[in-house]
Amino acid sequence: MLDIVFSEWFNFKDFEAKDGIEQQGTYIIGKFEIKPSEKVDFIDNNIIYVGETTQKLKIRLKAFSNSAFKRKNGHSGGWTFSSKYLDKIPVDEIPHDLYLSIYSPEGNSAQKKALAKFAERKVILSYCLAHGKYPSCNKT
Repeated sequence: MLDIVFSEWFNFKDFEAKDGIEQQGTYIIGKFEIKPSEKVDFIDNNIIYVGETTQKLKIRLKAFSNSAFKRKNGHSGGWTFSSKYLDKIPVDEIPHDLYLSIYSPEGNSAQKKALAKFAERKVILSYCLAHGKYPSCNKT
């Protein structure tokens, strides 16, 4: 039951059409110069943000997009992304080098919530142990 399996990496701009996006869960955002391998590695240096939500993933990722690319309130990780990678300048298009992987847990409501939170902490811990720091857009 604790085997946490994320989706293959896909381009961030395509998130609304992905399976599992209407569920709660955990998401990993990465910034890659070239398309990443399909399998997600929790210690990949290109990971910039890890988050979880008890809302639909689609809703939370829209909030990230609004904050990151339009500089609107809604997601602190999105604001951090805008500051670190876009010089706080709103953009019309999602950067082509931004990729996403999602995990939609199964079970009852309590199990889904606990698994999503566990998955987020597991990825952040793995990353932190490997690099000595949090992903660049996660707050410590």
